[in-house]
Amino acid sequence: MRNPRGTRRDSTKPDPRPGWRSPVTRALTPGWRRSRAIRRSTALLLVVSAAITAVFSTRSDDPWAVTLARPVTAGAELSREDLDLVRVPPGLHPEGTLESVDAGVGRIVVTSVDPGQVLTTSLLIDPGATARMLGGAEHSSGRGRPTLVPLRLAEPAVVPFLVHGDTVTVLSAGDGGPGADSDAVGPGVDAGFHVIATGARVILTAPPGDRGGQSAATVLLALPEEDARRVAAVSLTSPVTVVLTGPRAAGAEKPV
Repeated sequence: MRNPRGTRRDSTKPDPRPGWRSPVTRALTPGWRRSRAIRRSTALLLVVSAAITAVFSTRSDDPWAVTLARPVTAGAELSREDLDLVRVPPGLHPEGTLESVDAGVGRIVVTSVDPGQVLTTSLLIDPGATARMLGGAEHSSGRGRPTLVPLRLAEPAVVPFLVHGDTVTVLSAGDGGPGADSDAVGPGVDAGFHVIATGARVILTAPPGDRGGQSAATVLLALPEEDARRVAAVSLTSPVTVVLTGPRAAGAEKPV
């Protein structure tokens, strides 16, 4: 029934057309079909974005590099859980970088390494480590091939001051055996000491308290085979120690 002219509809009465909404109301409150379509479109957009990101990541030209996934200590044998394979910009890709996890598994690190550090051959003990360290002219006198020898020092307090790559002289307080030189000790050293070997390179050290039941005073040295045999023989019967004689003894920051 139409309202008489001059009167107004009572706004408190319900709309006689149930379900009717203005165009503005319909636009601001979409129905469940439109809501479902919006959700599906958003999900599809996210999937496409993730796929594009993945494609561009795999097409990166940056070379692969093996990095440490967690901290490891000197002397630790690396496992797959210790290593990650990531892409590294060429400017952060040092010489000797390992490019596959398999190349690092089972290798032994010569120094403590922090997570995220790129793993290089210089941080590992490998068949060529001693050859590289003893490749100078001082070891070309026919004393045999490069050899590794573990040495227990008479004074464990010396060990923490040694780092991988240091050059040291091996001394003994007893009979130095054949080839030992009692006159080459140098000033300030008791004449009772004998020089067992010179130019030894530190490969690995075991800090005091490390490695459980093994001696905390043990160091792994690289020497020519003839010198290594003499050092090993003397250490069985006499106390031995080392003195730092390489570049670090002269104030250099890193061994060369």
